Amino acid sequence: MDTNSPEYRKACEVRWLLTQTREQRTAYYSLVEKARGPEAAKALVADVMEEYKDARAEARRINAFEQASPQEPEPPWLVARRAGSGEQNWLRFGSEG
Repeated sequence: MDTNSPEYRKACEVRWLLTQTREQRTAYYSLVEKARGPEAAKALVADVMEEYKDARAEARRINAFEQASPQEPEPPWLVARRAGSGEQNWLRFGSEG
């Protein structure tokens, strides 16, 4: 994927939003709504939710939830490796949706 393409920008924005808290995402969605319009904000929310669901499904598939060691307490978020289209994406997500 070309790093200057709109698709790449969108994918980066979605991945970045997954690293933010719910309050930060809500504030960002408000800014997007003002700058790009309500339809763009709704589409962004849908894209973030889809990516989040994909990451959780992949984490469950590879048993990421059970791989914490007894010596290390489980972090408040989990890191899951999601391989799509041959690229590696590292996503941070938690139980907040």
